[in-house]
Amino acid sequence: MLKKYLAYKLRKMELQQISWASTIGWYFCASILIGLGIGIGLDKWLGTNPWFTIIFLGYGIAAAFKYLYDGAKSEKW
Repeated sequence: MLKKYLAYKLRKMELQQISWASTIGWYFCASILIGLGIGIGLDKWLGTNPWFTIIFLGYGIAAAFKYLYDGAKSEKW
């Protein structure tokens, strides 16, 4: 009985780690695309090509790496 319970807990933990790892790509893509979209939108609205695109793309990339750092720090892997 205890052996079954421990196997279940181990499997559950493995699935949680796999699900967290699979979301990394989505967060990277989403944060970079959102930053890029905001930058392009502001540049078109204000006519300041390419300054806001570069700035907000940088923010998006920084947000993606911060998510990766926070995940590694909390030992979700």
